[in-house]
Amino acid sequence: MRISCLKADPGYHGYVPSVEVWLDGVKLSHVFTADDETGEVLRCVIDAHGHVIPDATGTRARTEVIRGKVEFLTPRTKERFVLPA
Repeated sequence: MRISCLKADPGYHGYVPSVEVWLDGVKLSHVFTADDETGEVLRCVIDAHGHVIPDATGTRARTEVIRGKVEFLTPRTKERFVLPA
């Protein structure tokens, strides 16, 4: 499954309830797109203090693609998240 908040991305589904993205057992923040089939996550680059690092123009966030075992979990129950049909 692919979930994205970017409208141009094929994983964009309109409204998706709150979902946590985990990579290799670590909860991620500042995620734009995550795909548990390809194991890829597109997110903002953050510094050691958790602040978003701007790109060279200073107008957007710097982004990175990281890879590993991606999981989607519901925040309260920590159960596997599945998009409704």
